[in-house]
Amino acid sequence: KMLSRAEAARQELVAVAAERDHFKKRLDEMQVERMRQQHTVTPGDNKESDHPQGVSVLYLHTAFQFTLKREYPEHKDGTFEQLGEFIWGPPGNRKKKPVDFLRHATLVDPSDGIAGVSLCQAIGADQPDYVGDANLFVSWVWQYNIRELVEALYAYCTGHQ
Repeated sequence: KMLSRAEAARQELVAVAAERDHFKKRLDEMQVERMRQQHTVTPGDNKESDHPQGVSVLYLHTAFQFTLKREYPEHKDGTFEQLGEFIWGPPGNRKKKPVDFLRHATLVDPSDGIAGVSLCQAIGADQPDYVGDANLFVSWVWQYNIRELVEALYAYCTGHQ
């Protein structure tokens, strides 16, 4: 009779553990889904356009420069190449987990459901008024100084309104 009570108790423990595991798994799934919803880039009205999206020069001149100085202070006069290495690591030795600059690494792209979006998409997720149809194309190279390029764009735009 003692063995059957012990066996019954063991079976009950196994059932409780299985139920706990089931609920824990479901809770984990719900948390992942909630995080995915909170961190998904949701296309705005302008995303339906056939035009490529761009970031406002005003944003680059103000908020972007401020964020760059705050997040990346050691290279306030850095190049795009240096910024790329800060985010992704040097060529040939890329980081498995990039620096989440402007949340670009954690935002989920709705087109594929995978975390990681362009900086333009990341800016648009937080500051949608500063992202829209691009009306200028800027050809640039990795060795350009970020601050100098942004200042040149700002000067051009203020002179050509």
